[in-house]
Parts: sequence; structure tokens; C-alpha cells
Amino acid sequence: MKGLILALLFIIHGTACWASFTEGNTAFQKKEYTTAFNKLMPLAEQGEAQAQLMLGYMYVEGLGVSTNYLEAMNWLRKAAQQQDADAQLAIGSLYLNGFGVEADVKQAIDWMQKAAKKHHSRAQNSLGLIYYKNKEHQDHKKAAYWFKQAAFHGYLDAQVNLGIFYYSNESERNYIKSAYWSRKAAEQGHATAQNNLALLYVQGLGVERNIAEAIKWYKKSAEQNYITAQRNLAGLYQQGDGIAPDYQQAAFWFKKAALLGDARAQFHLGDLYREGDGVNKDEVTAASWILKSAEQGFAQAQYNIGIMYENGQGLTQDFSKALYWYQKAIEGNYNKANDAMGNMYQFARGVIQDYTQAIYYYQKAADNGYVKGQFDLATMYNKGYGTAQDDHKALYWYQKAAEQGAANAQFNLGIMNSNGKGTTINHSEALRWFKKSAAQNFAPAQTNLGYIYSDGIGVAQDYQQAIEWYQKAAEQGYAEAQNNLGFKYYNGQGTAQDYKQAAHWYQKAADQNYAIAEFNLGLMYSMGFGLVQNNTQALYWLQKAAEQNYSPAQAYLGQLYDNGKSVTQDYTKAAYWYQKAAEQGDPVAQFNLSDLYYYGKGVAQDYPKTAYWTQKSAERGNIEAQYNIGYLYAQGQGVTQDYHLAHAWYQKAAEQGHPTALNNLGMLYKEGRGVPQNGVLAYMLFCLAANAQYELAPANKIETAKQLSPTQIVEATELATHWQKGQPLPVGNSNP
Repeated sequence: MKGLILALLFIIHGTACWASFTEGNTAFQKKEYTTAFNKLMPLAEQGEAQAQLMLGYMYVEGLGVSTNYLEAMNWLRKAAQQQDADAQLAIGSLYLNGFGVEADVKQAIDWMQKAAKKHHSRAQNSLGLIYYKNKEHQDHKKAAYWFKQAAFHGYLDAQVNLGIFYYSNESERNYIKSAYWSRKAAEQGHATAQNNLALLYVQGLGVERNIAEAIKWYKKSAEQNYITAQRNLAGLYQQGDGIAPDYQQAAFWFKKAALLGDARAQFHLGDLYREGDGVNKDEVTAASWILKSAEQGFAQAQYNIGIMYENGQGLTQDFSKALYWYQKAIEGNYNKANDAMGNMYQFARGVIQDYTQAIYYYQKAADNGYVKGQFDLATMYNKGYGTAQDDHKALYWYQKAAEQGAANAQFNLGIMNSNGKGTTINHSEALRWFKKSAAQNFAPAQTNLGYIYSDGIGVAQDYQQAIEWYQKAAEQGYAEAQNNLGFKYYNGQGTAQDYKQAAHWYQKAADQNYAIAEFNLGLMYSMGFGLVQNNTQALYWLQKAAEQNYSPAQAYLGQLYDNGKSVTQDYTKAAYWYQKAAEQGDPVAQFNLSDLYYYGKGVAQDYPKTAYWTQKSAERGNIEAQYNIGYLYAQGQGVTQDYHLAHAWYQKAAEQGHPTALNNLGMLYKEGRGVPQNGVLAYMLFCLAANAQYELAPANKIETAKQLSPTQIVEATELATHWQKGQPLPVGNSNP
């Protein structure tokens, strides 16, 4: 405010020509304020208006005297009573800002109007500003009137303000007039007007869009150290709006503004150093500039410096400082910081892990529309972290993020629609979201589309379409898709069988430590498909997959060591790898491990462990294990002898056509062990076992026939004739 008054008072009309006033004014200009005061006071007391005006100014600013608004008002009033327009404007300014008097906009207007009516351009412009900006007295027509009065008399600030008025005032908006008045002031060297005119050229408002003209006017303004123009010019070069991007020029002008203390420019300059755009990449320098901006309260810089502290970029990693700056950014209403703070609590970075707090911050970010916050909140509901698991809320927030174009949220929506989580199973809706995500080159979505077309889920099965989607994801380096593409080439699905291509894509995925591909590549080396057969390489890749806990690789390694195939036979290693796979539920490994325990190969002989692993495998449908556990129950090896359970497990294996199980089940019926004795069923089962080439079955069949009548033999034969593998045996149900 003081500057507004002082700007009025520096212009001294040459009416006071006597020596004392000249001496006082000269002393004032030399900043010899005490001398000036002493020279001017007598003149003011004699009624000299210019001296009174200057004394008022000196009391406002405390120049040569202590600041005293009452004295200032006293002398300004004396000058104003003599119709001094500068004094009238100064009094209006004091009322406007409440210096020495109670703030009173109406009084300010009254005093300024006195000066304005004397064609005082500065007063006219000040009135325009009041009518434009003061909510209580806002009157855009009056604002335009007073701006015009001053502008037509060549007052630069009014011309600038009139250009701004016509640009931003909805009711009076006129871009042509905005450009006209901005140009008037710009051509007279007014930096703000030059910047504003440049902006109009960039936007093509009121003038034809012309980036060259925009740059010309931005430069004129920027060269006067007008910070906004320096920043705008830098931004134009950075974004390449209508021109090729020029990061060096962007860095040059951002630095100009940054050195003048502009927080936004400091932030953007730091960002250029962080990315290495137009300057040598330097995270330390980047952090220095971004920190300067953050310390000035620029919220985006506060957020970014938080990230840099969190990740140790250009600064020593410090979670507590990251938290501090995220909080500052939150207080500055920078919404991304809410999500960042949520991450800190979710992943225990500098704070005790607290899912409830994480949800609190994610919710704030999500409610304010930040897409990542919406995604993170959805994930918390999806996983049940810090809250009850809730598929409906997860679906809601994934949908919000997906509608804003978040590819990962679109992918998750596809998953939820596929699985019927939070909604009914809807394959067409799943396909729609997967395609939206895939269109943004989100590799997991492209891979899922490959599965959909490969398996014909909600669409006609189409291996070629599957390959196209796998290819898109594979070319982005997505290991799962690379492996799946290899599988298609290996099996010739949707393409000609090509082992070399299969090996190529398996190798790509294996190089990323994708366990399934490591296993597949190991098999390719083992068999010499698409590659030169190489047992060393096969073992290398199989072991890598096994060490990642991939159970098929562990089971396969167990078999190699068990059988001594391509490796030195080693039952201890076989047991080790079988155990690893068995613990993950691999039925073949469970069965093979049980065999090692039965015979004491690589492990101490242990019938209870034999029975344990045999039953585990049997429960997962392994036919050999079902027969074996039946045998163990029948013999009482490792378990309490139990013919009922022996019958139940024999039956499961027999119904799948296991020859020995058919025979042994027949023996149970022949001898009445665990079931009522039944020669007809025994004969039927011996017939089936004989048909399945079990060598002892024919003799058992003959022996049983001796105890049956011809009618019973016919009945048993018909039962055997009509039974087919996979169907229930006509022996009743017996569950283990």
C-alpha cells in the first residue's frame, strides 16, 4: 500500500520555485531525509501544498521521522483541501488499507473520485481496481469506465489492467479489445502487458495464433526480469507448444526466474536437472532447486522433495523428512501427497505400519479425485488391509480409477468381472475392461486377453488372437506373456510348430527369472528341441526354477536324481527335491517321495511317512497312490490295518481302470475282508483285471468260478461286459 502512495508523491510539480522547497526536495532525492524534513516543515506550515504532500509521505514511510499515520493524514488533508489530486489519492489509499484510520472503502472511493475527476490517471486506475476487485463495491461497468479514462490518457497501468479486464471478465469479455490494450502498453515497454500479449498469441485469442510473436513478446518481458514471462517462456520451450521442444532454452529461462526467487521456476528447473533435459542430469542439483521451491511453500515441490527424501534421490534417504514434506504438501492441498502419505503408513516407511492410517489418507486422495489414491484404496478393500475385505467397495473405487483411464484399475476391473467379485460373473464386461487396459499397452491386460482367446472364455476360441495379444505383451518384456508365446510355438497352437521360436521366447522370460519359463527352457535343453541338447544347461535352468519354489521343476529334478537320467543318480537329492515339491501339494512328488520312504532310498525307511505322503498324493487324484494307500491299509504298513479303508482306496483306483486295484478289490470280495463276501462281484472284478492284462487275475478268476453256479458266472460276466473305465463299479459306495 505504501508503495502506491509513494508512487504518487515522487512526481513533484514545479510550482514551488522558492529556494527552501528546492533544497528540501533535493535533500529528499538524496535520501537526506532529516534535512529534507527540516526544510519542508516551515513551508508546509505556511500552506505550501507540495510540502504538505511530501511531509505526509515522510510520515507514512518513517523517513526522517518516526512513522505516524495520524500526522501523515493531517498533512495530506491540508494538501487535499487545496485540491491537490495526489494528496486526495493518497488519503483514499490510506482509507482503502486502514492506515491511520479505520478501513473504509466508501471513503477511499470518495477521495479517489475527487482526484479522478481532475483527470488524475493514477486515481482513475485505482478506482478501476476497486470496482473490479473489491467484492463489496464490485461494479464491472464502473471499473471499465475508470480504466478507460486513464488508458485513453496514456496511463500504462490502466492500459494493462484494461487488457486483463477484457480477458478475464466473463460479462465484459472481449479478446480483441484485450489484445488491443495489451499491445498499447506492450509497445511502450510494459513488461506485464508484453507477457499478457504473448499469452494471447499462444492461445490465439483476439489475435491469430502465432508462436513466433508469442516468443518475441515473452522475451521482451522476460528481459526486463518479469518473472512470470520468464517462466511462461521456459514452459513454452519445455512443452514445445507450436515449436520443437528446446530444453536448453527452457533451462535458461527457468534459471533466470529461479535466481530471482520464483518458487515455480525453481521447481521446474529442479525437474529438468532430475530428468537431464537441457542440462546434465544431476539429482543433487535437482534436489537443491526443488528444496528451495518447497521451502517457499510451493506444494508440488514439497511433494516432490518428499519423494526424493523417500527414495534417496539427490539426498540422503530420510523417511522422517519425507513425511515432513508430504505433510506440508497436504497442508498446501496437494492431493497426491495424501496418497504418498498413505503409502508411508501402508509400507511402514518412517512410521509404524498402520493400515487404518493408510486408508485414511488414501480415502482423502480418492475423494479428491486422485486416480492413484482411488486405486490404492480399492486395493486395500480388495485385500482386506485395515478394513473388512469388501469386494463391492473395491469394485467401486477401481471403477472410479478406471473411468479416469488408469490401466491397472481397468485390468483389475476385468479380473473382478471375470471372477464375479463384487459383481456377477460377466465375461463381456471383463473383456471390455481388459481391452481398454490393453489399448494403453498394459502388458498384464494384454496377457489376460491372450488367455481369454486361448481358452475361449466368453469368446470363440481363437489361438491366433491369443498369439497377437501375447506378442504385444511379450515385446514389452512381460515375462509371463513371453513364456505363453513360447508355449504356443512349442505346441503349434495358432501358428506353425516352431521349437526355435519357443526356445527364443522361453529364454527371454527365463532371463527375467520367470520360473515357469526356466523350467520349460530346461526341458528344451534336456530334449534338444529347438536347441542343441545340453544336459548341463538343462540342469542349470531346472535348478533355477526349482530354487524359486516352482514345484514342477522340483518334482522333475527329483525324478532326474531318482532315475540317474542325465545326472549321477543320487537318492538323497531326489528326496530333497521331492520333499520341496510335495510340501507344495505336487501329487507326483508326493507319490515318489512315499516310494523313497518305503524302500529307504536317500532317507531312512519309514512306513508311516510312506503312508502319509501316499495318502496326500491319493487325495489329489493320483491313481497309483490310491492303489498304494489301499495296499498299505490292507497290509497294515505305516497305518493301522483297515480293510474298509483298503476297499475304499482300491475302489477309487479300480474305477480308473487300475489292473492291480481291480484284482485286489476282487480279493477283498472273494475273502470278505472289509466288505461282505460276494463271489459274483469278485468274479466280475477278476474279469476286469484280466482284461486289463493283470497276470494273476486269470488264475483268481478260475479259482472263484469253482465256487459259483453257472447263473452267477453269467451274471458276473455281464456286469464286467457292461462296465467301462471311469464309471462307478457296481459294488456300492465306500468312501475313505
